[in-house]
This record gives sequence, C-alpha cells and structure tokens, in this order.
Amino acid sequence: MTRLILITVATLLALWILLNLGIVPEPLARLFEPLVGLACSLAIPALIITSYAAPGLLRDVADDARHLWHRVRTRRHDIDELEVKIAHLDRPYHMHQLGLIYAAQGRIAKARPWFERALAKDPDAVETKYHLACCDFAQKQYATAADLLEQVHAKRPDYDYGMAYLRLAQSQQLAGNLARAGEVYQTLLRFYPGHPEGTYYYALLKADDHAPDEARQLMRDVIFTVRHSPGFHRRRNRHWALKAQWWLWRHRRV
Repeated sequence: MTRLILITVATLLALWILLNLGIVPEPLARLFEPLVGLACSLAIPALIITSYAAPGLLRDVADDARHLWHRVRTRRHDIDELEVKIAHLDRPYHMHQLGLIYAAQGRIAKARPWFERALAKDPDAVETKYHLACCDFAQKQYATAADLLEQVHAKRPDYDYGMAYLRLAQSQQLAGNLARAGEVYQTLLRFYPGHPEGTYYYALLKADDHAPDEARQLMRDVIFTVRHSPGFHRRRNRHWALKAQWWLWRHRRV
C-alpha cells in the first residue's frame, strides 16, 4: 500500500514536470495542469506529515530506505573478508555474521542459506535460530518460523526484548494455530503490558475467534497506551492507534 502511494506521488510529480516543460500538447496541458497541481499540493504535504507524525504507516518505505542505507554503508570488502574466513576456517560465527549483513540489506534470499549453514554447524545457537526464523517469517513460511521460534522460546523466551514472543505469536497465528498464538500473546502482554503491536494482533486474533467484545476492548487498550506513552514512543507507535481506531470504526455496533 505504501509503495502504491509513493508511486502515485512520483507519477504526479513527473506529470507536473512534463506539463511545466511544455512537452505535453497545449490542449491537454490546459486540461490536466490544475488537476495535477491540486493533487500534488495535497498528496506531497500529506505524505511528509504522515512520515513524521506516524512513520509506522510507511513501514515498507522505511524498511526499504534502511536496507538501501545498509547496502550503501556496507563495504564489499567486509563481505569478501567474511567469505574468505568461511572458506578457510569454516566457523559458524562467520556464517552468522555474513547472514546478518545480508539480512540488514533486505536480501533475505541470500541471508537464509548462511544462517542455515551456521545452524548446521552449531545446532544450539539460539541467535542463529531466531534470525533464521525471521527470514522464514519474511518469506511467509510461517509454520517453519513457528517451529524455530518455539525452540528459541524454550531456551530464552524473552530474547530480543520480547520480539521473540511477538514473532512466535504472529507465526502461530498466521500458521493457523490460534490457540497457541493466544497463549503466547497473553504471556507477551503479561511481561510487556500495553505492547501496541502485540495488543493489536491479539485483538485481531480475538476477532477471528468470535470474541468481538474482547477484540474491541483490546483495540481501545492500544489507543489508550499510545496516547499516554512518552513522546518518542507515541510517535513511533501512533500508527497502531490509528489502525485500531480504523478497525473500531469498521466494526462499530450498528
């Protein structure tokens, strides 16, 4: 969705430039110029305001920008050096590090084989299991991700500051194991009360489980938590409150 918004804005800008350069025939220019100008004057400020006020609504764009930054910042020498070390030493640590570089660049298809090789060398590596599960989650292989995250949960349930809880619950939910997902969401919210993303997805699970009243209350909890959180957290999590408000509006009692 966010990529579609950016493509639309870029298209409007391109049309506006073409109109001002005189490339478009005069009759069409007179017809489209006020419409394109109005659309640009509304769409571009709205995009800028949204990116500041609720950056999470543009998560795909932010992720793409972060991945691009990592690709620019990472030197080819670093990758080559790790590949040489792997070829000579064959250590899982170097395989894991190379996987982390590719994952940070958004190149999941290249990161996953390195995590798999590292895990084959060191089957008890919790961190490698977690990052491999994140690769599976990104590639929508939710059942495989859930299996790995269950192994992480058995050893270090609070790994990655609670994100292991959240990804496990989401993986089980998307894999269709709603009962297990509900258990994990409850544990997550017990240790991290008011977690906006966890509460939002737990509400969706409750809605799918034919508990609309509980889902509505959880959505209200998301709004309340975000509204009364510190400024930095409020801006970072405001999109969950907006999504909760939108869900409540669509599922309001008639």
